[in-house]
Amino acid sequence: MLASPVLRTCGPRWYCVATWPGAEDAVIEVLKAGGVEYHFPLMIEDDSGVKRPVYSGYVFVLLDLDVPGWEILSRSKATPPRRLLGGSGERPSPVEPRGFVEGLIAAANEDGLIDARSDEDEAIEPGSAVKITEGPLAGCEAIVQHAGSKWVRVTVAMFGHHTTATMGRGGIEVI
Repeated sequence: MLASPVLRTCGPRWYCVATWPGAEDAVIEVLKAGGVEYHFPLMIEDDSGVKRPVYSGYVFVLLDLDVPGWEILSRSKATPPRRLLGGSGERPSPVEPRGFVEGLIAAANEDGLIDARSDEDEAIEPGSAVKITEGPLAGCEAIVQHAGSKWVRVTVAMFGHHTTATMGRGGIEVI
């Protein structure tokens, strides 16, 4: 009888961690204590200075599943039982497409924030139905929550339920 092949991840990859709503900071503390690299993208939508998560309830982590210790998330009570999303069994799937998290990091300013403030009148109204035309969510339909001159925040069915996503305004079309 042949043994099952061992799946290798070929080095560190980005994974998506689900958190209980509003518990991202508790998960981040566990990650920091374990020396795990993470990204929790935040945006600023107006001049009030209020920072909001780009993906509320999710934190991205850079892990090499071939190296012991990635199970650090089991120490956090701020995450649901299925912490790392995707995959089957004991091995989660990395975030696809490759470069998605890196794109979020690159979109941030020197303070680590994605600037979604508007410099002009908003032609897309909150509540508008849109189709996403670019990026990893291309083809998905969404509802606009906020529209700036450069960025839009939409609600889209993703990761098994509705979640908030922020993307460049040029990557959507009103339907």
